[in-house]
Formats: sequence, structure tokens, C-alpha cells
Amino acid sequence: MFGSVLVQVDGQNILLDTCLGEVDVPDYVPADVRGVRRVMYPLVETMEKYAMVKPSEVDMVIISHHHSDHVGWNVRCPASDPNGAPVATFPKPTHVYQQAEWDYPAKHFACPWRREWEVKSKPLQAAGLVKLVEGDTSLLPSVQVLSTKGRTPGHQCVRIESRGQVAYYVGDVLHTVPQVTWPEFSPIFDCCRWTPDLGKQMERPPLARDASAKQRKALLQRIYEDHAVILSPHLPFPGIGRLEEIGGGRFRYVPVAADPKTASCFSWCCAG
Repeated sequence: MFGSVLVQVDGQNILLDTCLGEVDVPDYVPADVRGVRRVMYPLVETMEKYAMVKPSEVDMVIISHHHSDHVGWNVRCPASDPNGAPVATFPKPTHVYQQAEWDYPAKHFACPWRREWEVKSKPLQAAGLVKLVEGDTSLLPSVQVLSTKGRTPGHQCVRIESRGQVAYYVGDVLHTVPQVTWPEFSPIFDCCRWTPDLGKQMERPPLARDASAKQRKALLQRIYEDHAVILSPHLPFPGIGRLEEIGGGRFRYVPVAADPKTASCFSWCCAG
């Protein structure tokens, strides 16, 4: 699953990541019979239809990291000229990145997602729509970003606390349900898992090889201790659930459909 999360809290509409977009659609998106790759997730239309929130009404966008399925709708094709230079999809809000996540593609041409930064993030900075933070940072009374580098040099998650409830948007710290129970399972795509030769070739900043696994284990423990809801763009739809301890310091994922208590987070996330 690929997804984004819209949270309404502290009187603001906050978008967590922007999913796959219509500009520079990545190669892993299947082509149609004419060989054209088209957007699979009409984020803007979906927000307007179900949350009744227009792009101009989004107050803040928080980017977990620079991969194509998380920054896709940062920009869109202009309505007046589909072949023109991409424009900001959300023209009002600050787009929040970790400084390290920005610096890697900005300062290293060998970064594998340099193109994503050039096309989908750099134009936002030119328009004054980017805010760079370092480490754990409170953005609003109810919203805090947490540094969770490993997947990428500046990956961040989001902690939301409102009305006595807590949720964590986990970005790419979790990709699959088995990782909840076995956090030591790390995808080969985690840049901390690159071989030394590949890391040097890609000019990657220094990262411990087990960085993403350690971040995942620590975050899961924190989520459990907070009795928090997990919000994920990759776990099975709708990507919302809780943790249940199964012993030995391990957990299992209980999706929203299996936990009636978690269903309240739907209204909470949209009415905070």
C-alpha cells in the first residue's frame, strides 16, 4: 500500500507525506496498454471528496523522507499547461524536512533520489515553502517530529497527541506486518544496509548498518508504552492499528478491523 495521512489537530490541516504523484511517475508504477505510467492515487481529489479539504486549506506538510512514494504530490502539472513546469500542489503550507534529509540529495549528485529532490522539493524552497529542522522538534502543541534516520539519512516520524490519545505516523520505519514482531528485518533498500562500496559510490553520510533496525525497535517500544495508534502508509489498508505484547520484548500488530477501540481514531484524526 502507498498512502498519506491527513490529520486535523490544533485547528490545522496537517498532511503527512504526499504519496505517489503525477509528475515523474516512477518506473515501478505499471504502465497502461499504451505504455504510459499514470498516477494511481488521486490524493487531491480524495482529500476534497472525503475530508472536504482543498489544497489551499492544508496548513502544514510533513515529509518523512525523500523517496518517490512520499513526495509525489509535492508538485503537480499546472492545469493551464499539462506540459509546463510543475507547480506546488499545496501553495500555502510549510513543508517540513529534517536538515539531514535535505542535505543528502542537495549536496551529493550521487544520491539515488537526487532527481526527486530537484523536481519535487527544491522548487518548494524557491517558493519559500520549506522548513528544515534538526532532530526531535515540536511543531505545534500536539505535533512533534522524531528523528529516525536509517531508512534514509534524515528519515523522520511524527508523534501526535490530542484529547488524551497518541498516534505515531511511522513513514518507512515499517513496511510489513512481520517487521512489527521482528524489527531486525530490514529491507535491502534501507540506505544503512548498503554495502560499504555502494555507500561510498552513493556518497552516503555515515550510518550504522543496523540503524534502521534499532530505530524500529525503539519506536515500537515507545508506541507500546504510549498505548498509541500506528498510522502507516505501507501496512495493509487503512494502515491503522495498535500493538499487542506477545512476550520476549516483541509485539504483534492489531489492525483497526480487529480492534474496535482503534476505530475511534478515524474520527479523532479528522476532528482534533
